[in-house]
Amino acid sequence: MKNLTLLLLILLFACSSSIITYDELVGEYEAKYREQIQYLSLHRDDTYIYRYVLDEEQIIQTGNWEYEVKEGVVWLTFFRLRLYDPTLSENVPKIPFSVNGFWPVVPVKSFSGVIILRSNEEKQYSFKKVS
Repeated sequence: MKNLTLLLLILLFACSSSIITYDELVGEYEAKYREQIQYLSLHRDDTYIYRYVLDEEQIIQTGNWEYEVKEGVVWLTFFRLRLYDPTLSENVPKIPFSVNGFWPVVPVKSFSGVIILRSNEEKQYSFKKVS
């Protein structure tokens, strides 16, 4: 029992103390909700491509993103990004959301090591790194 407790403490400390690096963040992400899949590509030149299909029309947005570490916490900021949240009620108009195209997010790692960018934490709607 002591060994299991020690192992859990080591794992908890390792997960909470590691900072996600810029190189780890670069790649392809997907957010899935019911039949909808959204894609977010983070490139090494600090640009992104965000795409999804809405009412049979493919929407593509591009812009810049920034990586920053503040007091041991990684922050990503996406500029000119207008996210669409499919988890909103059917009564809500199908429009993108974000504040003036500005989306600050703190990336996290799951216990399995997958990087997650949370979009709607209440509905557990998130972008998960796939490559």
